[in-house]
Amino acid sequence: MDDLADIVIAGASNSKCGVVASATQTASRCGAAIVDPLRGGMVREAAVPVLVYPTLDGRLSPRLLWWALCNAKSGRHGYRGHVLQLHEFRRLRRLHRLFVVVLILAWGRRVIVSTAGDAEALRRWLNTCSFGARFCGKIAVIPPVNGSIGVGFGRATFDQARRRILGIFGAYRRDKRSPELARLLERLSPHFDVLQVVGRGWEACAEISGADLPVELLGHIPGDAIGPTITQWAAAIAPTRTGASDGRMSIRTPLAHGVPTLVSKPDDPSELTLEFPHLVVEQVEGLVAASTQDAPTRHRWSRVVEEFEVDLTERFRAFVDGISEVPR
Repeated sequence: MDDLADIVIAGASNSKCGVVASATQTASRCGAAIVDPLRGGMVREAAVPVLVYPTLDGRLSPRLLWWALCNAKSGRHGYRGHVLQLHEFRRLRRLHRLFVVVLILAWGRRVIVSTAGDAEALRRWLNTCSFGARFCGKIAVIPPVNGSIGVGFGRATFDQARRRILGIFGAYRRDKRSPELARLLERLSPHFDVLQVVGRGWEACAEISGADLPVELLGHIPGDAIGPTITQWAAAIAPTRTGASDGRMSIRTPLAHGVPTLVSKPDDPSELTLEFPHLVVEQVEGLVAASTQDAPTRHRWSRVVEEFEVDLTERFRAFVDGISEVPR
């Protein structure tokens, strides 16, 4: 895939953006170049550009839109070679979705989405306009590569003799706040010594502040601190009112470090296809039991996730490489 793809990331230097981290990890694994349109970046003539949306700096950005329109026909593949990678399309606001439609019109017929539900929602949304569907001939379901792996797979240093930490990973969003979270923390509190939260914005969550556990809000931490922090967790929870999905890094990051993680069941079963031995769906007792496993077991768990991440990278590579072979 070398020299076949440029991954276009608005605000590529923003370390607080999880989408940027994921796209940067993808570029690193695939040997792709990174282009930041907000810093005057240009796609190479022979490359297939993969525009990643939305990022923190790229949401509704007039500069990003202007850049996309000006570069829509650059390169030897013209409209046919461009790829748009969307993160959690169903969570986007209406203005963001309109922005997506313009990007699809400019960037051609190939789109990557995180889940089957996102693909169906995108098709329905495009079908509401007479011209939309014909501009989206191929939608690939490929969850994003985990950009928050930190120290890497298989390096678990979990010490059961230390305090038992219950963790939450990821930035706070309103859909992570619910009465169910308060009840979940109430049930888990007797089994753990402290609740540790990695991610910005959790000061606004009343359920966290009211937990019957000491709470440590670490906020955003550097990438090289993620691994050493998370591997000390006995267990993790990934609260969300909308249910778990394959694309959620708040789920996959603890799993990648061998940490048993509790998630809520999605309304649509196709949203969660992950099959990891330490992924626990709505079973508090199962999470507590898994939290007692030793470091070698966690190491084996992390290797299972590594295989999944390698598969995602290969699927992404195959999709983009296939586009690169489309005749002019």
